[in-house]
Amino acid sequence: IRALVHDRKVSTLCGGKGRSSGAGHRDQGISTAEFSLPRSLCIDHAGNIFVADCQNHCIRVINPRTGYVHTVAGNHRRQGLQDGMGQLTMFRAPGSIVEVSPGVLIVADCGNMCLRQIMMPKASLFSNSNPVVKTVKVVFDPKKVQPPRPSLLQNKTKELFEYPMDFPSSLAFDQERGLLYISLRFVIHGVLKVSIHNWEVQQVIGSAKEGFRDGRGTNARFTHP
Repeated sequence: IRALVHDRKVSTLCGGKGRSSGAGHRDQGISTAEFSLPRSLCIDHAGNIFVADCQNHCIRVINPRTGYVHTVAGNHRRQGLQDGMGQLTMFRAPGSIVEVSPGVLIVADCGNMCLRQIMMPKASLFSNSNPVVKTVKVVFDPKKVQPPRPSLLQNKTKELFEYPMDFPSSLAFDQERGLLYISLRFVIHGVLKVSIHNWEVQQVIGSAKEGFRDGRGTNARFTHP
């Protein structure tokens, strides 16, 4: 994990000092902690730095006040899809992470092709506290949003259908409007705008056709954003 300070100098905050490759998994102080392909990070309301540690298949947190790194969810010894508590849960190549409200984080679980929600307890992050992890389903109304595949609409009795999260690669959150932006790499080459209040898709930017074109909504073209 690197830091760019005000005088434009880059320094290593933690990690990168393990084996010859610099990769590993070690929960210790920032001078000896190890990561393996950290893909994304976010700073929460309390100033803690959460890291999506992709090749360790877990979520880590750096406490800048104590200088300690801790695994809060997932387990580097195994990968998969398992909801539950803390290190009993499983992820597969988490790629992006954002905080959507105090103590509530959303992870783009790229390898499992889904979104995961982490709810941190009010207790200290480093005093045997176990967050609750659950899988979030994003839905869409075909009357408002064009489906990525017609086969999704086979059940005519449904009003809302689950939107497939094929390789969600990046997340961005608009706190003022409560909107989560999700980039998808294969179902559509584009971005979903989703309300976190009901997890319904509000708009699709891009389409199933890859390319490069500026435009509005589904007229725009991306390639594996």
